[in-house]
Amino acid sequence: MTSLLCLKGISHRAVVLVSVGLSGCVLDYQVGENPQELASDDSGSSSPTTTTGPAVCGDGSVDGDEACDDGNDVADDGCDLECRPSANVEWTRKDRDADVVAVDVDPAGRIVLAGWENNEALVRVLNPDGALAWERKVLTSGFDYATFHDVVVAGDGRIFATGHENVPYDAELLIQGFGPDGEALWTAHESFFSNAADAPVLAVGPGGLYVANSALQPDETRPLIVRRLDPATGAVQWNIHHGDALLTASDLAVSGSAIVAVGSISETEDDPRHPLVVVLDEQGAVVSSASDLQVDGNWFSVAPIGDAGDLLLAGLDASIDINGYGAVLRRVRADGTEVWSFIDEETTEQFLDVAVGPDEAIVVIGTGRVPDSPVIYGYTRRLTGQGESVWSSHFLNTAEATQEQGYAAAFGPGFIVALGQWNEGPIADEVDNWATWVRRLSSE
Repeated sequence: MTSLLCLKGISHRAVVLVSVGLSGCVLDYQVGENPQELASDDSGSSSPTTTTGPAVCGDGSVDGDEACDDGNDVADDGCDLECRPSANVEWTRKDRDADVVAVDVDPAGRIVLAGWENNEALVRVLNPDGALAWERKVLTSGFDYATFHDVVVAGDGRIFATGHENVPYDAELLIQGFGPDGEALWTAHESFFSNAADAPVLAVGPGGLYVANSALQPDETRPLIVRRLDPATGAVQWNIHHGDALLTASDLAVSGSAIVAVGSISETEDDPRHPLVVVLDEQGAVVSSASDLQVDGNWFSVAPIGDAGDLLLAGLDASIDINGYGAVLRRVRADGTEVWSFIDEETTEQFLDVAVGPDEAIVVIGTGRVPDSPVIYGYTRRLTGQGESVWSSHFLNTAEATQEQGYAAAFGPGFIVALGQWNEGPIADEVDNWATWVRRLSSE
């Protein structure tokens, strides 16, 4: 039931991972060890019979500490190779023609992807069954290449993507609006002082379209820059700079009338980074700015949850273990008070994206490394609004993959979509063997 993997090297694209020493061969394994309870399905059918004999995963009988046993050796069908609850993967789509790094779902259940192909920024829309609906590419005259780094879908189906357009030694912010069927609505640009600017992030709400990043200034600071745009025209309604240190903006969300940016802050490039949460009102005034100076780490994602203004913060904490770092998911009140925290057991993981679905269902996705090995893997975890783990899936069980990374996730009607990349060649190979994957998962 357990597969043996022996890989070499480290992906050149694993830029968000904290460096650790890697060598040797390891067994494929399921991420996380939180105890689970197996419930009856909605039809009222009972769980597999539990016996008191020796546990043999795959025999169809729940024994010992097994949480499930579906009687097969398929990892991604709701019960994994270690007899623990896992994602039920409905389909997987692979593309080698483009780099895709962001995902959302439109009101019709279509999957909206953003990234780049060759030298052009790309938005690609898939039907709920994974078939291509349409795609659009953007490269403004006078620029050498363009990229999209984030995408959001408004309630009326309009799509907004943001990234950069570049010429040598210079970059400009790029924001593009599309109609539900791919018609270009408007394009907006903003020049930077230099090309030292973070990838921008997006959020949309009743008050407008919001874009955030950080960029080097003439005084050598990197403040948080947040803009509100008119979604109908792309016109900038306000633009604020916050902070006099080195800030990063990793994600942005609208929660009621609050605009919440998360990332990190440090005093100098050589200092540790600390998790940062900045809250603004709809007019651009900073309501609060909080960093945890006791923690070395980063908030990579934020999402609103519930009706009381609560937030989910997802990222990593390098203070958890002296030899590693931990993936952290935290629910906080609108005033920042902690409700609960979930910390994954593995000390080489980080949560890169979090999304919230109906009834406060939560999905997080991230990337990690198996300690003392060259294995990089992507994984997802489903939790309840109370922080209880429902299932987790370790994505390195695709036969042709030698490494995987998980980037982003979103809820659709009755499903979850997960996004990442896998490497189909030797890790040390100079040839680019990376392919983008999109997986549709059952939301249960």
